[in-house]
Amino acid sequence: MAINKIPVKISLRKNENAKSPAYGKFYPVVENEETISTRALLEHIMSHGLGYPRSVVQGVLTQVAECLTELLLQGQPVKLDGFGTFKLSAISDQVNGVGGIATLTPGLDVRPYIKGLRLVVIPDNTDLDKLTSASNLSKAAITLVGVVEREAAGQTSTGNAKTERIITPLDVYIAKNTPEPEP
Repeated sequence: MAINKIPVKISLRKNENAKSPAYGKFYPVVENEETISTRALLEHIMSHGLGYPRSVVQGVLTQVAECLTELLLQGQPVKLDGFGTFKLSAISDQVNGVGGIATLTPGLDVRPYIKGLRLVVIPDNTDLDKLTSASNLSKAAITLVGVVEREAAGQTSTGNAKTERIITPLDVYIAKNTPEPEP
């Protein structure tokens, strides 16, 4: 049975950090479209003709989102078979041991040391589902759309320079970045 490959748009981003050993090299980046809402996901699910009423599918989606949040905040990782395991991790100010907690005391309030809680998703890697990077690549039809560039776009409300992200087609990028041969 042939698998229908799903089109994935890739652009190239140039490393502009002069201090990096990768300076000047180009790296592939997935071009993500606009994030869809729960309503749009519901529409997509309904387009597959599952045979369930819209209200049932919407209720299940809403309940899954609410319960997932509740369980994660209670410290309970959640595995959705065929998708992955969800859990939370703490984000702290600690960088290489600097800025961490120096003294432990009973009743220590750790909240000042926590910047946030990050959602971590570990893709399902069972024999049937394999949502890992290599297996996802085998499901994709890769299309190179161009090179990511930044263009001045005025200033932010705080006076900082504002740039706009544009994607230049590869042939145009090469043509404008190739020096003219000397006569």
